[in-house]
Amino acid sequence: MLVKEKIHKIIEEIEDEQTLNGFLSLITSLRNEQQGQLFKSLTKEQKEELQFSYDESFDSNNLIQHSKVKREHSKWL
Repeated sequence: MLVKEKIHKIIEEIEDEQTLNGFLSLITSLRNEQQGQLFKSLTKEQKEELQFSYDESFDSNNLIQHSKVKREHSKWL
């Protein structure tokens, strides 16, 4: 059985609309990521800021200790 056939079979067996919507969202998101839609939708300034943030992340002076982040944000964890 081909992969597409297996996926179709699984989908056909699901009756719950909420579960189906979850699968649709997941598949759509994966496809969009694969096609780079999110990055393509960014403005030039957003792309530059993203690149700047990425580059900064390699400088250890810009990093925060995991324990400090956990302590400061413990009420949300």
